[in-house]
Amino acid sequence: MMGLEKVIKVLAILSFATALASCASKPSAPAEDAEQKAREEVQANLSPEEKAELNKRQQEVGGSHSQLGKLLKEKRHQELQREASKILSKNPYDLKALSALGLMHMNQNQLGAARIFFEKALKKHPNEAGLYNNIGVIQLKEGNLQDAYLSFKKAYGMERQNPVVQANLGSIYVKYMDYVEAEPLVEDAYSTMTDNVIVANNYAIVLRTQGQYEEAQKVYEKALSLNSRNISTNLNYAILLVDYMKKYDKARQIVNKIEFLNPTEKYVLRKVQELQRKVTSAK
Repeated sequence: MMGLEKVIKVLAILSFATALASCASKPSAPAEDAEQKAREEVQANLSPEEKAELNKRQQEVGGSHSQLGKLLKEKRHQELQREASKILSKNPYDLKALSALGLMHMNQNQLGAARIFFEKALKKHPNEAGLYNNIGVIQLKEGNLQDAYLSFKKAYGMERQNPVVQANLGSIYVKYMDYVEAEPLVEDAYSTMTDNVIVANNYAIVLRTQGQYEEAQKVYEKALSLNSRNISTNLNYAILLVDYMKKYDKARQIVNKIEFLNPTEKYVLRKVQELQRKVTSAK
């Protein structure tokens, strides 16, 4: 199995519906219900004129919200900051705007700035699983594996059906080789994220540990059909073919492809050399 830097690749969540990063998450149902109830209570005491003005403002903010996902995906950071600033000028703790700004900084590897926005959002949205997930991503990038585990665990306790949270917590268990805990998490994550090569890698590793080699091979083949140049997927697939399935001819093709991709990580280079020796001696 590959080291931490290859097995633990995590997914960030934008805490609203628009797909922005590898995956997106809506605010949890309790948070949405509480916000809706609060809005209804306020509106019940407004005059018709005040209700009309409130609806107008909500529509304006809604329009701004709809732009955040697109701007983040297209890396139009200055425009994103302007749109988020408009929203935050009306509501300094707006979950969607703070999450978008946090992800923007995270994608630029500005982890301190990203943490500020996520932690600010937590002050008013303490039950939002996506925020804890994203803080876990930051902690993992900073090398704080134990803290990241606790953040993912907390997020999972709040939203057990979130596939991104399942995938990230499952990745930690895979790292620790706790495949019993990892299995239901990565299996559920893969059932809704079959096109994500990170999730596929972890799921195939779990299948391999269960002796389900043919199924693991199918997962790797599907992942490589989506991204044939992914070094982690190719390497883990080659390990399966050589060390477990003894399919040396197929493994030789994969190992040669990895060399062609010109990896630079020392672990990968060492493992490729080891696999090359095995497939050569098997001729």
